[in-house]
Amino acid sequence: MNGVKRIAVAGLGNLGKSVLRGAKRFSDLEISYAFSRRVNGISKEGDIYKLPFDRINKYKDEIDCLILCFGSSELSEMGPRLAANFNTVDSFDTHSAIPDYLIKMKEAARESRCTSVISSGWDPGLMSLARLYFGAFMPYASVGTLWGPGVSQGHSEVIRRIPGVKKAVQYTVPKESAEEALRESKPISSRAAHKRKCYVVAEEGREAEIAEAIRGNERYFKGYEVEISFITNEEFEKEHSHLPHAGKVIASGKTEGGDQSAELRLALKSNPDFTAHILLATARAAVRLNEEGSYGAFTPFDIPPRYFFQSSPTILL
Repeated sequence: MNGVKRIAVAGLGNLGKSVLRGAKRFSDLEISYAFSRRVNGISKEGDIYKLPFDRINKYKDEIDCLILCFGSSELSEMGPRLAANFNTVDSFDTHSAIPDYLIKMKEAARESRCTSVISSGWDPGLMSLARLYFGAFMPYASVGTLWGPGVSQGHSEVIRRIPGVKKAVQYTVPKESAEEALRESKPISSRAAHKRKCYVVAEEGREAEIAEAIRGNERYFKGYEVEISFITNEEFEKEHSHLPHAGKVIASGKTEGGDQSAELRLALKSNPDFTAHILLATARAAVRLNEEGSYGAFTPFDIPPRYFFQSSPTILL
């Protein structure tokens, strides 16, 4: 479990760039390669070679773990393909699709004696672990999750793919009534607890069809309270060029001694920066799993907590 682990990045969007920056904080990880479909030739920035994605398999023997920095829709296809050749980690975040994705990744990774860890971001990921621990340690409590206020990159990407959309961002915003309900141990669905605020720069005259496409999207928007604002490019650049996010996991219940509550709260100035550091620690864990012969696909629930830590974590006890 010692020595420097050779990490590479696939995808150079916001998350991929954050991984490259964040890796400098991990003395036991070394990134030499970043692969992107946006790159045509070979270039070098500092110690990192940026390469076309179609060259990735040529570097298989030089990479201990590949961090996949794609959105969930792309990961559905790309993840199993890459797990057939590399140890991988990703932040697949379509909660309802995780079971099917896990099966596909297990099949691909086991056959190649590789190790993949999926859905290891802040949610799913860190907040999933909070739900697990709260649920185990507080069996008398109800456990609920609120997301936001903040930018959902996956939902924003869905809007950007709609014909006629030039730029778009979507904010997930929890309702005040939802937090009150969770603190009172009252069940509330995700759709009832949140609203979605969309800011869109659109081609002139296509606003109505874009709004209909957003509200009609079954997986991401239908059933939610959705607010759509069409704005200018100047407004977008001034007001919506950052990527903050937030979230809470709230457990609340009663024992014989009275009310009991616990909470994990995240307040993120940069969603991709925070997610990148989780992925880097998870890459460390994935390599350790592979070294011990644990092949296939896993979630953060399956990993011994000490595998995320560089040295012995007993100092934290």
